[in-house]
Amino acid sequence: MGSPIDTWEGATAVFTGAHSGFSIAVSLLVMVVLCVAPIVYSASHEKEQYNKHS
Repeated sequence: MGSPIDTWEGATAVFTGAHSGFSIAVSLLVMVVLCVAPIVYSASHEKEQYNKHS
């Protein structure tokens, strides 16, 4: 089972949306939310459990 590609000469990459400021901003916003949301949730959960056991 071989590869259908015989040569890599002339190969190009296409980055759809990479030139758009909107798609980069949306990606950044999604990354920030995915990083901050678990921290906020775990902090509130820890506070709730601390108050429950104090």
